[in-house]
Amino acid sequence: MVGFARGSTPYCKQVADVSGGSSMIYNGCMKMEQEAHDTLKTSWLGIPSRMRSYCDEVGRVSGGSYSILKGCVEMESDAAANTQEFKY
Repeated sequence: MVGFARGSTPYCKQVADVSGGSSMIYNGCMKMEQEAHDTLKTSWLGIPSRMRSYCDEVGRVSGGSYSILKGCVEMESDAAANTQEFKY
């Protein structure tokens, strides 16, 4: 699985700093990051490789967020399951 666990700490610090350095925001962010990591850890190899690669980049661009990575995987999975077709 992707390895930006250390990225979660700076990511959450940045999120908390936006709100004036709130410890409550930081702790909530870290909890969300841990939950997203734990979910992805068990499902990562079952995710198509193109989706893993794309969403890994999305997660890294955001500063190393597992929550954003998980959200990307969920949205891409939903989109793949509901492919739109053009109707004439």
